[in-house]
Amino acid sequence: MLRLVNCGLRRYLSFEELEELPFVFHLFTIKQSGPALLTAVRKFPRETLLSCLGRTETVVPLKQLHGNSVVWLGKENRHEKLEGDGLLTLLPGVMLAIQTADCLPILVVDTKRKVVGNLHAGWRGTLRNVTGTAIREMLESGSQVRDLIVAFGPGIGVCCYEVGMEVVTAFREEFPESDSFFVSRPGYERKFLDLRKANHNQAIQLGLKPDQIFWNSYCTQCDRDMFFSYRREGARTGRMFALIGIQ
Repeated sequence: MLRLVNCGLRRYLSFEELEELPFVFHLFTIKQSGPALLTAVRKFPRETLLSCLGRTETVVPLKQLHGNSVVWLGKENRHEKLEGDGLLTLLPGVMLAIQTADCLPILVVDTKRKVVGNLHAGWRGTLRNVTGTAIREMLESGSQVRDLIVAFGPGIGVCCYEVGMEVVTAFREEFPESDSFFVSRPGYERKFLDLRKANHNQAIQLGLKPDQIFWNSYCTQCDRDMFFSYRREGARTGRMFALIGIQ
């Protein structure tokens, strides 16, 4: 379950289940109270929330492409400018960062091998199976399905994510079961996409059990007091950050 955590005047969200893993540190930023809005920027300011928490890890960003490219971060490329929509690492001392403003941030953890991952899943990345791609990368590197945990951070909910027929058609061409990802509502011609359910399906297809996948009920478009939303505010809105690292 996601819980709200305070560090002085700063606030963030954290999964209680991941907090039980001593080698993992993670958080999801939200809008801040007080004069400074932490996430109303396109980079993560080192001196604010992480400083308050006493974290000294290097934050590693990713130029996100709305696809399914997943990059392994190691000593050899930790200082490079990385592109893709997923980061995986065995390396301690770094914090993998994904930024969102409606898209779904997804954390992946191998509880035995101590691998962590951070994924960016909008509808395009979900269509290209970014969650399945990341899980396959972990399995091919030696992880076991039974040891994996997947956690969905705050994103736009099925209550608000209205999409055109071209999106529905694209999903039908890729996933035979995709009609279950969409909801019809009285008075609306277009359907509503459930990003969490679609990515949940990708994990289940690779053998994960439902109790290995953690959900939340937040909707970034509904809750303007906690979250920025591209759908609600347009391209100039701020960004939230999902962070995960090995400590």
